[in-house]
Amino acid sequence: MNRFSSEKSKNSPIRKMLPLITAVVGIVFILSLTFSFESETKKFHRWKSEYSATPKIELQSQLDRPPSSIDSMLRIGITHYLNTDYKAARDHFKHIPTDEKTQLYIAHTYFQENQPSMASGFYKALVFSQNKENREEAQWFWVQCNLKELPDKYVDLVSGLRLITNTEGAHKYKEQAGQLLQEVLQTN
Repeated sequence: MNRFSSEKSKNSPIRKMLPLITAVVGIVFILSLTFSFESETKKFHRWKSEYSATPKIELQSQLDRPPSSIDSMLRIGITHYLNTDYKAARDHFKHIPTDEKTQLYIAHTYFQENQPSMASGFYKALVFSQNKENREEAQWFWVQCNLKELPDKYVDLVSGLRLITNTEGAHKYKEQAGQLLQEVLQTN
């Protein structure tokens, strides 16, 4: 009798279908991972579109002193930038003795050319600048670079957003950073 029940259990309909059930469960699992990955990708794209920003450079109309050759190079670079010729703008900015403003402008040219990894290095060097305007722009556009490179730059994105939101007092981008940080942290 033992032998008969053993034979019967080997031939039971459930036992015969076990490989098929296992395959179906595996496929469902893989599909659920695929759909959750797609939703993450959609979230990243939504964040990029909702929180994207364009760096602006303005041409100074008047100087406090007679214009120098450096001022001329800067004006020419800004003119190229405003005409969306970012490489030519960067070439002019690179001929100006390095200061934070030209470093920021160089970063903006890389950002506009969709080279976030190049721009990121310049922005990151300015995130603790003593100049409030340069610091805020650098912090926000460093966040923008990390946003463009999600999911790889997730940790840097969160760090940049926390840097802005934890700033004491006013920050030009504090509200936007807080909203984005809240959304980013809700996904993990």
